[in-house]
Amino acid sequence: MVGVASSRGLTLDTYKALALLEADGTQGGFYLGLVRDAIGANPYFRIYVGVDLKYEDTIVGSLNVVSNTIVLPTAFNEPAETWLAATVTGTCTVEIVKASDSGVALVIPIAKAADNPLGDKWTLSGDLQAGVAVKTSSLRILAPGTLDVGGGGTDIYATPPTSGVAVTMWTLANTPVVVSPTLFGGQFHFHPTPRPGDGTFADQGGTGSMDAVPPMQIKSIGSLARIGCTWAAIVREGFTWYDSWKTWGNSFGAIRNYTLFQTPNELATSGYSANNSYWPTFNPGGDKGNVPPVAGAAKTFARSIMDHDSTLATFESWNEYEIYPTGYWQGTKEQMARVMRECNEARIESGHSCKILWPGMVNWDYTNPDVGFDNWAELAAASDGAGGQAKDHIQGFGHHIYSSYGTTALSMSIYFRKVQASMNAMGKGSLPKYMTEGALIPDGASFDVTLASNIYGWQYALCAIYGYVSCNAWSMDRGASGNWGGHVPWFTTQFRAKHDLLVNGLHGKKIGWAYVMTNNTIQIGTNDGNILTV
Repeated sequence: MVGVASSRGLTLDTYKALALLEADGTQGGFYLGLVRDAIGANPYFRIYVGVDLKYEDTIVGSLNVVSNTIVLPTAFNEPAETWLAATVTGTCTVEIVKASDSGVALVIPIAKAADNPLGDKWTLSGDLQAGVAVKTSSLRILAPGTLDVGGGGTDIYATPPTSGVAVTMWTLANTPVVVSPTLFGGQFHFHPTPRPGDGTFADQGGTGSMDAVPPMQIKSIGSLARIGCTWAAIVREGFTWYDSWKTWGNSFGAIRNYTLFQTPNELATSGYSANNSYWPTFNPGGDKGNVPPVAGAAKTFARSIMDHDSTLATFESWNEYEIYPTGYWQGTKEQMARVMRECNEARIESGHSCKILWPGMVNWDYTNPDVGFDNWAELAAASDGAGGQAKDHIQGFGHHIYSSYGTTALSMSIYFRKVQASMNAMGKGSLPKYMTEGALIPDGASFDVTLASNIYGWQYALCAIYGYVSCNAWSMDRGASGNWGGHVPWFTTQFRAKHDLLVNGLHGKKIGWAYVMTNNTIQIGTNDGNILTV
């Protein structure tokens, strides 16, 4: 059996997951359209046998998507034939290389479709044999066979539990939830490079290159854990550390969220103390951190980020707005509303496609699941100083969840219900959701790694069930002051096993039903007939 397609600089698995969000019957074409657009116009076409280049030419125009296949443009129908020197079985490949960047390419086995019906490949009508000429007009690329097969009544769901249920979150009577292809995310301190005066990844027990891609599936990252990316740090040092974070995330196809925080002293509203300064061990200008900025400053800075970074996905309007000393904001709710307005004005004026997010509120309320948080309602209605309200200036909800040793699957599920209730109460219930931070806060001398890994799993599972775009678990590569103790998800066996369980059980799937069980697990029925227990 020949191998499936691979790529350089393309995230084919992400393309597949995105395609699954489309209607059945259109998924293959959507996937191939993403491939076509990523390759661009006038790519190079090469045929290899093993490592030997047998043919090369330039495709005139762009690849053509016809139904669920890609065919070559007419102008490229009949280039010179290439003669294969020997019989090939799985060793003959086509490369289609982006004209402006050789690091972006499809690498596709030439094979008969019957050889591997679920693989991405170029197909021939017959076997490749010695002395046979290959004509590129006979080649086409197929969409993955796993697309366009999940709907139209063909989804299969295991029977939901009939006993042992503590609370119902989703049933087969509801519209299935498509798991976001960018669900699995994280915040990182040390990667891609540690800060001066910071520890190293090796100090936490890690191994491998600092700028290597994560050893587990990560499709979303946040800026806040990356010291050197805060507002004040960028003012003091420029975009060096921000750009390393951006380049690193883009290298493995992760969407990125920027969090506004740490007001530079010269832009801070007077009359506020320096209490709760953000990570004073690395505070380049002794900046106050959680002090509201003067009018117009947030807009100017947000615009500078958006002008600098065209691929940023979301912009969280503050880090953990709660009135001091509960959270990281010493100002009023009206001042926060003004900052949110300024961030949105920057987005509009720049023409950037990023979404402005709700300002990362935490809350520790696990009661009354269908009653929203009071402080969310208060901020939502706060005047923005220009005739509007805070809620007018967001296109998505970012929030955080930090758990203690008393947290259960049930209490965490109630919290997620309250988030949705809060959104509904302000008339924003349909906006996309992002959990931009979340972890266990150790509150004792000992650390229960089993509970910690369960909390880690419940976060991802509940975000999937409630249709979140992403879940950025906090401090994926740091234990010290990183809220997972010494048991950080990056390299601890128990965390890795939990992560892999969730990826295998949820990525590319639909959720038909979900329940919290009395044994403190979450059960999820997916459209492949499996039951995931977390």
